Amino acid sequence: MDVIDPLDKPKMRKAKVIGYELAKWGDYPTLDGESGQEIPGYAYIVQSEEEAQKLAYYVTNAYKAASCLIYFVDKKSLPKHKGRRSCMPGMQRPC
Repeated sequence: MDVIDPLDKPKMRKAKVIGYELAKWGDYPTLDGESGQEIPGYAYIVQSEEEAQKLAYYVTNAYKAASCLIYFVDKKSLPKHKGRRSCMPGMQRPC
């Protein structure tokens, strides 16, 4: 995630989200639908408003942000966390 700080890589944590299906928006994977699937991946807990703004700028105005619940599977503290996902126009599950 060079978007936040190209010199200091953010600490990504192994995680999953539940209640979506993996879809494509052009070449990009996204969370959509209401299938109840567990989607494995990685998540990062944004540390400041500045980081949040950098990420928002990176994804452009083509996306809207929506809430999701992230379940961390790495056995560290904070096993679940309220997170954000990107929504694109025409998705089954609205933002």
